[in-house]
Amino acid sequence: MHILREPDELVGKPYDAETFHCWHFIEECLDVPRLQHLSVDRAEENINDNLPFFIEREEPMDYCLVLLGTRHIGIYKNGNVYHNDRDAVKCQPLRVLKRLYNPITYYDKVH
Repeated sequence: MHILREPDELVGKPYDAETFHCWHFIEECLDVPRLQHLSVDRAEENINDNLPFFIEREEPMDYCLVLLGTRHIGIYKNGNVYHNDRDAVKCQPLRVLKRLYNPITYYDKVH
């Protein structure tokens, strides 16, 4: 994916359900389609509703999307996942998030 901004530049930026939730974070970092009708806490539905734009991957690769369970999404980079949770943007190792979320699915943008 084309990178607009490195995700680590946004670590610590506060979460806001209206103006800066997990999809806003994705859109600020990556050149992804500006999806319409996004819902906070419905990341799987957001991806499924926009499948023409995304393709599932078997393994993560830098800057791919990481669907954490069904309600949350982040960006994979160097073994970590950058995501905007209820406090702020944070970086956590994928191995840690695998214990907290099930399933974990990876997506890339269709070129």
